[in-house]
Amino acid sequence: SGFILLSSSVIWFIGIASIKDYISKIGLFKQENEKKLNLKTKTNYLDKNIKFIPLIFKTGLIFTVIGILFNGILKVGVTMWVPTYVSEFFKKDSSTASALTSILPVVNLGGAYFALWLNKNHVKNEMATSAIMFMISGFAFICLILFGHLSVITAVLFIAISTSSMLGVNSMF
Repeated sequence: SGFILLSSSVIWFIGIASIKDYISKIGLFKQENEKKLNLKTKTNYLDKNIKFIPLIFKTGLIFTVIGILFNGILKVGVTMWVPTYVSEFFKKDSSTASALTSILPVVNLGGAYFALWLNKNHVKNEMATSAIMFMISGFAFICLILFGHLSVITAVLFIAISTSSMLGVNSMF
């Protein structure tokens, strides 16, 4: 199990480094576009007295805020809950539950790559890609409810699909 953990760590480290580079390139591209946009407009938005809460509702940003909250709950909360779930529901010892949980980071990394691929090649819209990833996560939870009782591997697989989808959402922003 130590070898699996070490291998997972190496894969995680390499994968996160490439995602970090990709995200930094996107950030630079966005900054360049924002500078061009700011040069074209002369309006100073700081002079206006705009309230934050009404702005969130008027612009529809509230849906993004709600999505971010659910993302955090699903990704972090579920990951923390998996060992307890496996131990109590399937009557496995804590070492088995921890070993099964250790596959989540490796699978999660695949979700980030899938989301980037989906956005780059098909959707070309971060919000829409995030919505698709949320649907995948929701579908995985429905499958967990319907089929998770069949085996511990099935349950952990559906949980891994859900948490990897949430890491995919994180990679969109």
